[in-house]
Amino acid sequence: MIAVAILFAVVYFQMSGALLDKSEDLLQTTTDRTIQETKAWMNSTLTMLETQRDTIEYENMDIPSMTDYIKHTAGQNDAYPAGLYVALTDGSLYHASFVSGPDFDSTTKSWYQDGLQSAPFILGDVYFDEDSQSYVVGASGMLKNQDGTIRGVAAADVYLESISNIVGQVKLEDTGGIFLVDTRTGTVIGHRDKAVTGKKLEEMSDGMYVYANRKIQEGKTGLSFYDNTYIQVEPIPGSDWMAVAYVSRAEVLNELHQLTASMLLVAVLAVLVLILLVVIQVRRVIGRPVRELSLVATRIAQGELDQSIHYQSGDELGVLASDFNQVTLRLRE
Repeated sequence: MIAVAILFAVVYFQMSGALLDKSEDLLQTTTDRTIQETKAWMNSTLTMLETQRDTIEYENMDIPSMTDYIKHTAGQNDAYPAGLYVALTDGSLYHASFVSGPDFDSTTKSWYQDGLQSAPFILGDVYFDEDSQSYVVGASGMLKNQDGTIRGVAAADVYLESISNIVGQVKLEDTGGIFLVDTRTGTVIGHRDKAVTGKKLEEMSDGMYVYANRKIQEGKTGLSFYDNTYIQVEPIPGSDWMAVAYVSRAEVLNELHQLTASMLLVAVLAVLVLILLVVIQVRRVIGRPVRELSLVATRIAQGELDQSIHYQSGDELGVLASDFNQVTLRLRE
């Protein structure tokens, strides 16, 4: 029994170590794949925006032509259905559907300030759009004249529904998954649970999110372990976003625990059957001649000297039976 227990312990620790190693590899692979898909979506969207912006620059469009072209960009891409819009250095805004008021000054907006600092399109802050009831990130880049001077900023409101779809399809075991965080604001911008999307990590009470927020704030990436949960934090290149993957260690080992319990049950049953067989064999081999020897001894003690034992074997019991018969014979004589 002790040998069986030692064998099970060795097998369990070897299998659990192998499973945990594979789960760490799976966590890294899943995170990398999600980052690549997110980056591919981001590059595709920003490339499309830059192409439309470059068209305005290359053709040196005047205001009427640019206005018509901006209206033409609406509905061309699901990521930014409202299309491209342009804010010039004088604060004027040209949008496919939005009409700005007399007090509206584009140059004071964060997306304008971000775009003014970058020729390639870059992503800004994530915010909730009341009209569409969706989370949106501003993407902007500078717009130039043909002589290279800055004409203004081209921008678009990029909806994050596609990001939610990417991370929402990722499932690790039963409760594990991956979510994206905007490090500028600490806001969750993509999660398999849509109720979590839009929440700030610093406002969440769940220990895993608190731990992930601390890791992000400290700038620490890679794999770590918190409260029986593996957590992988990796940056998404070209953005201020972080991907956080997580999976419960208990769920990783759950199948091993079930297998171990089944094997242990089978082992216990096998030992019980083996004990039963040994008892039956002992009673068959030893019990019968011992009972016969006891019965004959009792009768001899009562004066019946014509008794003898009929058990014959080459083992010790056979020798004992033969000697007992000799004693009985001498007593009769």
